[in-house]
Amino acid sequence: MGSTCSIRRSRKRASMATDSADSAGVRWPYLTERLEQHQGGINCLSLSEDHSLLVSGSEDGRVLMWSSQSTPVELLGTLSGHAGYVTHCTVHGNFVLTGSADGTLRKWSIVDAKCVHIFVGHGARVNRVLCTGDLVLSTSHDKTARAWRFYADLDEQVRLFC
Repeated sequence: MGSTCSIRRSRKRASMATDSADSAGVRWPYLTERLEQHQGGINCLSLSEDHSLLVSGSEDGRVLMWSSQSTPVELLGTLSGHAGYVTHCTVHGNFVLTGSADGTLRKWSIVDAKCVHIFVGHGARVNRVLCTGDLVLSTSHDKTARAWRFYADLDEQVRLFC
């Protein structure tokens, strides 16, 4: 396995997920399972609050959704639409939020694996995405942080931090 890029730990269970530059993500403690369906390196992983869903974002521009309850893990769906590689992903309720090198954030429905909203405003790669309540916070290589309304149908940017 290549170098580990990031680790996400579950607070409620003694488990975690890692990703690496060689396109293989591993769910711990099940060391024999590898997520090899991506066509590029895995950049990010996120677990749902109830630990039933694992999402992985990649250099191939896709986000894959996995059932983390099955053994082996089962691929549930593919989220495609970013024009650049996926830099960050997070699960928030029934949605997945992703950031990309294309400078956009996307909000995806877990139920039907479709993009329901694109947040446009950053002028460079999105580095991180954080959800808290009704706010989506994002940081970018354009040296800005932005706050958006999670439930807005339009690009309702609440605040720009420079």
